[in-house]
Amino acid sequence: MKNAYRLFVVATVAAGAALPLAAREAVLAAESDTYEYRIDTTPSPHAIKTQEELAGLMEATYSAGETVTATLSGGAASTLVSAAAANGSVAPGFNAGGVWTLANSAQGSATFTVRHSIFGTLGEGTSASPAKIVDGLELFDLYLAGTAGNGYVYELVGIEGLSPLLPPDYGKESAGGNLLRLVEGGDTADDTFVTPQTVWFLDSMQGGPDRTITQRRGYFAAYSGDNWARSATAASTLSVTPPRGTVAPQNLTGTGAVPFVPMNGKGDYTVVLRAGNTTWTSIVTYAPLRGLVIFVK
Repeated sequence: MKNAYRLFVVATVAAGAALPLAAREAVLAAESDTYEYRIDTTPSPHAIKTQEELAGLMEATYSAGETVTATLSGGAASTLVSAAAANGSVAPGFNAGGVWTLANSAQGSATFTVRHSIFGTLGEGTSASPAKIVDGLELFDLYLAGTAGNGYVYELVGIEGLSPLLPPDYGKESAGGNLLRLVEGGDTADDTFVTPQTVWFLDSMQGGPDRTITQRRGYFAAYSGDNWARSATAASTLSVTPPRGTVAPQNLTGTGAVPFVPMNGKGDYTVVLRAGNTTWTSIVTYAPLRGLVIFVK
């Protein structure tokens, strides 16, 4: 009989890290402001941001007898394959910015947001020529590229209810009609922000950055030198104090994750991440399961 282990899933803010040691949630716990987090389990459109991503789209497959269509929001459906005579595949044929729906008569549909910048139809960011924003990170990317700034005028032409991520220290105000304007130093208290596309793991068993683990493998410690702004040169130091013995601190650069293995036996491991004047601390308890555990379902 194989041994059975209790399995739990942990959350992290650093991409690729499976254990949130000294992660952003520790910072929020220390702040006086209150933050509300929500989980949206509704499938989101896949964002096509560049010409390279558009060119890299895989073809839509179909089986004999199926029909495949592509529809741009506000437009008529374009039939790519009608009652196919045999199994095959076809290119999506997205040829304009906006929200596209690719549908198969038997297998369902998928929605994509395609940026207008790919086709040169984004707009100038003025009242006369507002920028057409289709996905949640587009406005932020335009800011990073030096295109969007104070006074930048845009309109939301993506999925209904879209709330794009605003640049740091920026708010928004009405620019008339459906238009919005970026305002430096504006009030963003009522805004709901989205995160970049990534895989998130959720720990529903306990709160805070502290964790209890039962196995000596498969965990990582997340680190960042600039509070997860992802500068490649930002320095940080990760220290692990085991329940017995010592472990040398690790001097790190950039953002990432390093393996965390509790090699010094069971007990509490104090994990400290230092970056500039900021320190995050987590207590990771290694409590290996003993004996035989049987789960009955």
